[in-house]
Amino acid sequence: MRDPTKSLRFAAQGFLDVILEADTRLGVAGAEQKEAHAALQRARDLKMRARLPDLIDAIRAENPAAHNFKLAARQNDRMHALLAASRDAAAGALLQLAKEVLTVQYGGLANAPLGRKIGSVAIRELIHAGRNQSVHWDAELPHKKVQQVFSLLAQEQGVAFDLAQGVPRSRAYECLQLLGWLGYEQYERDLVDLINA
Repeated sequence: MRDPTKSLRFAAQGFLDVILEADTRLGVAGAEQKEAHAALQRARDLKMRARLPDLIDAIRAENPAAHNFKLAARQNDRMHALLAASRDAAAGALLQLAKEVLTVQYGGLANAPLGRKIGSVAIRELIHAGRNQSVHWDAELPHKKVQQVFSLLAQEQGVAFDLAQGVPRSRAYECLQLLGWLGYEQYERDLVDLINA
């Protein structure tokens, strides 16, 4: 008899590898982003203090890249946003995979058991809301159930789950963090528990 967790492991591990690699690169990109913005600010401060074109020309002669601080800062911002979007897309795919496993097993996600709770939110509800929000993050208003779950998560877990805060984006990665699914073991344990319930 074939072990269904092997297929699940293969698919999930691929997404987790992407997520963890993006996390690593985001750490590096974040440091580079901070340095690029700091260099840009130092250049602005120096220019404001000096107000001498000769001094600025001397800085550029010493460091030809100095006049590219603004460009470097913009490029780092774009790279950071792209890495975060890639990580969030992979996280959303992992939530989608979990939803599909439960849908196939129970003939619909609504028929699946609720599973363990994180605060007052059952993981089935977190999978459903997290997956829907990650797919439809750019919609005007999320579905009412998604709004309810994320509102409760914001109250219990903090501002990272407040959909009204910050730039509209997928919160799938935050859902994975909350579920403890940044490694395969907890992901498999939760799904096997739900499948065998």
